[in-house]
Amino acid sequence: MKKVFLIFFCTIFTVYSDNDLGNHHNISPHTITHHIYNMQFDKGFQLIDVIIQRSPENPEGYFYKSMAFYWMFLMDRTNNTKKEKFKKISEQTIDIGEEYLKKNKYNKNSLFF
Repeated sequence: MKKVFLIFFCTIFTVYSDNDLGNHHNISPHTITHHIYNMQFDKGFQLIDVIIQRSPENPEGYFYKSMAFYWMFLMDRTNNTKKEKFKKISEQTIDIGEEYLKKNKYNKNSLFF
């Protein structure tokens, strides 16, 4: 069930990409999604890794990484490596998100993740 919710959020993320879900030191969600949706995965991963490095307890960076692997898998559905990475990082995102929510239950960002 967790995977269904994560996939749902990945597909509707464009609605939220312009909102301030957590602007990490001038790295906006819009910039990351722009790179991912334009298949500039290397640029997207560079920004995502900076977010994860700066705030490893925040699920946002892991969410973006999961979303990137999801789109990479959609481009080539025979690539099981991308599919498995998507699943693994999605589970990691959920686990980190649950911990983040416990610590920040009134924060709007924690409710999203």
